[in-house]
Amino acid sequence: PEYFWFAPDSLEFMGYRLIGHNYQEISLTNTNKRWSEELGLYLGVEGGKLRYFTLEGELVPTPQETALQEMAAAKQETLRAEQEKHRADTLASYLRSLGINPENIG
Repeated sequence: PEYFWFAPDSLEFMGYRLIGHNYQEISLTNTNKRWSEELGLYLGVEGGKLRYFTLEGELVPTPQETALQEMAAAKQETLRAEQEKHRADTLASYLRSLGINPENIG
């Protein structure tokens, strides 16, 4: 019912929807995207590539981008956990210097 084509060399991007027995061009939005009723997403050119966008105009990440985001989040969480462990170890050392066994607290 719909078809889209994109020429990466010229960045030309078109979209068509079948209406009756004829294809009619899907109009560009003011942000140079075309709405796909079939996908429920906008298609548009971003960074020289054809990309999907949500109804709100947010870029839909590729699987590779999602994996990189997850790796970055995991690295950030590991760093946070290491900082918390360092903080706990520092506090435990301080308590021991005061003659308090941190294992007996709580």
